[in-house]
Amino acid sequence: MFVGLDSLFYLDVGFNGLKSIPEGTFSTLNLTWLFLRYNDISQISAATFTELKMLRSLYLGNNPIQSLSDGTINQLTGLELLYLRETHIQDLLAVSIKGLDKLKILSFEGNRLIEHNSYWLFVSSEELGYFESLKQQFH
Repeated sequence: MFVGLDSLFYLDVGFNGLKSIPEGTFSTLNLTWLFLRYNDISQISAATFTELKMLRSLYLGNNPIQSLSDGTINQLTGLELLYLRETHIQDLLAVSIKGLDKLKILSFEGNRLIEHNSYWLFVSSEELGYFESLKQQFH
């Protein structure tokens, strides 16, 4: 789909009514920023982002995503920003961020999170300095 765009580093396909992302869509790209916000994406395959080794920022907010299977996000080891604002994720355990040691910003704002024991907070990143949205959900 994006053949010949080797130097493309920023891709915004938000507000397009996308319902799915076929595997291999981004396989020829060296993206550092990917915006998929404000679409109708409800599921994302673990293989969708496999080739995005340089990705630093991923915006999935404002999609009806309920969970992200193991391997979908945590394979993006260079990820610094993960934006899951106003998705349908209710359980933080449904998003595996183990191994994202460079993650600095994790946004869950606007979700109806269900409280769990705090063991999910123990992620390997010491740089996770900004965690948005829990102020409303966990008093």
